[in-house]
Amino acid sequence: EAINDKIMAKNLELLKLEYAHDEGKDEGKKEKAIQIAKKMKEANLNIELISKITDLTKEEIEKL
Repeated sequence: EAINDKIMAKNLELLKLEYAHDEGKDEGKKEKAIQIAKKMKEANLNIELISKITDLTKEEIEKL
């Protein structure tokens, strides 16, 4: 379980970096946030956390 936690933490960090890299781009920003949120949701991350990182609403994330 500790290894899974480390893997999840590393994946989360990579997703944050990917999101931050694209944050400055206006074009496609929302679509990129949706793609990242989908990955995070597939990794069973908490919807509130996904919302904080991607700036998508909880409702938007739940629909993914």
